[in-house]
Amino acid sequence: MILSKNERNIAIGAAAFVVLLIMWFTVFGPWLDGRESYAAQIAEANQQLQSNQDLLRREAKLSSDWKKMLANGLQSDETEAQILTLTALTQWAPMTGVQLDAVKPDLPKTQGAFEIVGFGLTGEGSTRSISLLLWDLEHAGIPLRVNDVLIQPRPEGTDNLTFSIHISTLCLAPPQANRRAEDMGGES
Repeated sequence: MILSKNERNIAIGAAAFVVLLIMWFTVFGPWLDGRESYAAQIAEANQQLQSNQDLLRREAKLSSDWKKMLANGLQSDETEAQILTLTALTQWAPMTGVQLDAVKPDLPKTQGAFEIVGFGLTGEGSTRSISLLLWDLEHAGIPLRVNDVLIQPRPEGTDNLTFSIHISTLCLAPPQANRRAEDMGGES
């Protein structure tokens, strides 16, 4: 079969088109898809690298903070934490000018590797003296947290106030409590 010049050019063009089509689906298409996939993987790897570097920087800072907490008052025993907190309160109350009427410790609650020991404080004082006590509580060198504050005037319109403050401190939970908390899903 003899093809004319036009038929031969059409056949060559069709064959070239088929070859290009085959090459597109077998070589170029997968190469472009793989390139996009690799670009996404590189971006994800760079993001993970940045996250890991941030974590290492935070770990270095938190490690020094953890050492300071251990040195300044994170106790390994609930009784030591209570004594440290009560000692601090008895020092701060006269210095700030408040009169503590009652300090009631709560039962400790285990949360993870820590025990949270709460205290209910009630007393009297002026606005200034109560604010000084709250400042001391918030800026204590020991791990203290102010949970609730209730301030009421004794006679209306005076600066003679009664207050009720609930604070909590942390201590390391005993190893058996840690295992019990893990067994029970984090809280005991």
